[in-house]
Amino acid sequence: MQKIRNPIRMNKLAAESEVKRKGRIYQKDLSRNRLRGPIPPSLVQLQSLSVLDLSDNSLGGNLPPFQMKSLLYMYLSKNKLDGPIPKSFVNLTSLVNLDLSSNCFESQIPPELGALKNLSRLDVSDNQLSGSIPPQLGNLTNLLALILRANYLVGELPSSFMRLVNLTVFYAQGNNLSGKIPTFIANWTQLYSLTLRNCSLRGPIPNYIWELQYLVYLFLRKNKLNGILPAWLVALANTRNVTSSHRYVDVSENNFTLTTSVSDALPNQDV
Repeated sequence: MQKIRNPIRMNKLAAESEVKRKGRIYQKDLSRNRLRGPIPPSLVQLQSLSVLDLSDNSLGGNLPPFQMKSLLYMYLSKNKLDGPIPKSFVNLTSLVNLDLSSNCFESQIPPELGALKNLSRLDVSDNQLSGSIPPQLGNLTNLLALILRANYLVGELPSSFMRLVNLTVFYAQGNNLSGKIPTFIANWTQLYSLTLRNCSLRGPIPNYIWELQYLVYLFLRKNKLNGILPAWLVALANTRNVTSSHRYVDVSENNFTLTTSVSDALPNQDV
């Protein structure tokens, strides 16, 4: 069996080596404390800071303007931060990893994030973001992971996403997306995990999905998808085996139909 890669783990190791390589050792790790109140403006003006980790606290309020051009990694997840994501993030030109997940950010995803060309991971999941996904995010061609799940985003995935050819992880479940599964996902040849669960998507699953070489996790549950499922997948469902070699698939709670009997799809077995 082919060894399964873990791009999230690989990205973390790359992040640590990048900090060492650039000689930036000035880090602020205040995670997992009991910090409350707003983030002080003086903290986000530290020009030599390369890593800022304030995750898993009780920080709240709007984010102050950011001017930290040396910052590589920012972790603000699991707080109570609210208001819009500031457009001043455009100043963080060196940023590689931005994690804003599990907060109360609202309004739209700012198009200015599309200017952060060095980003390899962007996570804005579990917030209250609304509106359409800005096409400018398609400029982030170094992205390995894009996580948009559990917001109030609407509309189709932007066609500019065809340029995200290095993407290994894409999570958008729990949004009110529309349309079909885009054909441009065929360009994501490095894709490892794709989750579009509960997104109101319709139409068939494109054939190219089954041909993505590195795709291990595919979750399309609870949409309005229809059409014909591959015979091998039907066979797995009948035998209660949800894996094929090293692939995990969930297409339940859709509108699929069969053109052959399940028994025809099963391999011959000796009695």
